[in-house]
Amino acid sequence: MNVGSYLGAIEMSIKADLAYKADYLLNLFFKFLQVLLLIFIWTAIYLGTKVSSIRGFTLPDIYLYFLVVYALRSLMNMNLPYEMEDLVLDGNIAVNYTRPVNFPLQLFFMGFGEDLLSILLTGIPILIFALAISHAMLSAFSIAAFVIEVLLAYAIISVIGFLIGTMSLKFVYISSLINITWLIVLLLGGGVMPLNFFPATIQHMLLMLPFAIVLYVPAATFLGTISNSTILFSIGISTVWLVVLLGIATVAWNRARKLIASARG
Repeated sequence: MNVGSYLGAIEMSIKADLAYKADYLLNLFFKFLQVLLLIFIWTAIYLGTKVSSIRGFTLPDIYLYFLVVYALRSLMNMNLPYEMEDLVLDGNIAVNYTRPVNFPLQLFFMGFGEDLLSILLTGIPILIFALAISHAMLSAFSIAAFVIEVLLAYAIISVIGFLIGTMSLKFVYISSLINITWLIVLLLGGGVMPLNFFPATIQHMLLMLPFAIVLYVPAATFLGTISNSTILFSIGISTVWLVVLLGIATVAWNRARKLIASARG
């Protein structure tokens, strides 16, 4: 494994973000506006219905929940498919494929560089702020579980992104597909409301999917609103999903390689 090449990909990605500070900051700002809109909506729901709590969440709890979700969203991005789409559009996909590095890993580390900058500048400070104002006492189990959940979530999002990215070799323009996929992740992963707001049967079904680990489970673990048994179940089922998705991604990449090879003649 050419470690230097992958570290170079991370460095290049970070430098690119720093070079285009306005685009980078604007992207973070729009994400914040989306979360702020959800906070306004849920504020209206709580005040309009005059309820003090919904499924154990008070209005301040909802504020904290979406604050943590915003921190997590700074890390959970769909960078890989956009990178692949750009490479296909400018015709450099074949050139990058022939380099003496693992192409999927190179793409992963390029995306990781951008995400690393986001988590350092946005995610961690927001989590520290949320922890300070919530006065939550995280146990060693909660901290360990939270880290594992975030790593699993990042891996799952990356693999899903790569799977979508391989479709650019057939359809070229996949921006709409990327947006639809991310919308599904937000809806089914707790980005619009905590999953425990759903009836028990639907909630259990959603926890069986690979999206719950992306936002809801880490946020609930951080805030202490989820049981240890549910945490362990989510980690277990998400690990299974990751293995399955990696298998599908391997098959998809093998087919994509044939398309690249045929395009090169």
